[in-house]
Amino acid sequence: MSAAATWRTDTNIESAKVEIQDGWPVLVMIIDGHRAEVVEPKLTLLGKGIVVLLDGSERYWESHISVELPADPTDGRPEPTLFRGATNDPGVVSLVRRFVAGEDI
Repeated sequence: MSAAATWRTDTNIESAKVEIQDGWPVLVMIIDGHRAEVVEPKLTLLGKGIVVLLDGSERYWESHISVELPADPTDGRPEPTLFRGATNDPGVVSLVRRFVAGEDI
């Protein structure tokens, strides 16, 4: 099952690092000049190759990208689900999978 995305294919991940914020590890990336944070990725979405990006109060990602997961009644999803601020960009998903696995970023 694939997800449709509004993500461009020319994404530029300028940097990525892990920071500790309020005692929690946070993956911080600069993508196309904009800060993107992944605090605690939802593993069910990550398994489908989807990551939700946060950026504090600016909500840049929420208004610029989204991923639609098609309906799948066998998975309890009778209608498509739209995730705003999410990406299925392979480079971003790979970094987040490494982050979750505790690998060096």
